[in-house]
Amino acid sequence: LFLTLFRLVTPNVLSDEPTSAIASWRSVQSNLRSPRIINGNFQHPPLAKWLYGIAQLTVGHASVPADRVVAAMATLLTGVVLVIWIARLAGRWTGLLAGALAVLLPEAVQGTTLRFGRYAFLDPVAELFVAVYLLLLWEWFASERRRAWLFAAASGVAIGRAVASQGNGFLAAVGPVLPCVLASWRGPGLPLSRGRRPGLARGAAPVAGGGPRRPRFF
Repeated sequence: LFLTLFRLVTPNVLSDEPTSAIASWRSVQSNLRSPRIINGNFQHPPLAKWLYGIAQLTVGHASVPADRVVAAMATLLTGVVLVIWIARLAGRWTGLLAGALAVLLPEAVQGTTLRFGRYAFLDPVAELFVAVYLLLLWEWFASERRRAWLFAAASGVAIGRAVASQGNGFLAAVGPVLPCVLASWRGPGLPLSRGRRPGLARGAAPVAGGGPRRPRFF
């Protein structure tokens, strides 16, 4: 918590942060107050910007530090998800190591060597939903019957949220899903039951990726 949230109001603002902050503020103002306010930054999906905009409402204006709080908390939660998931698979200490690597390692981006997850980009929010749906995908293919259907639907929702945060958020699901779906065709009766679950996940994803006043570009 200390290393994630300490000194978020740092003077080295990266190039995309002000653009994202202004677009997030305009987006939340347009959705909550006046439909005449023109949203900006339409080349990216809206979910992360809405979360940033909601955080900005607490200070009353477009704010890079407010956005950074959201990004930092998303990064911290990503580490928590990895701890839970990897600890169940490979032991407690391996899970803690995975979470620490995700949260604490510095990542070079746009000239800075600090932790990328502390900056107000769309990626930290998408990364959280990616970690969540990878965990849910694992549970889906490790479960049977009713639990598998539940995790299939939840996986679709999380994938939709990842894509609604960053357009390439679905990519991490391609690797796990394809071999698992192909492997489900080996036994009698499995293709019918497991073949429907990807359809359920696929149907849940676009529904979960929506939101209030989604722009026509998406």
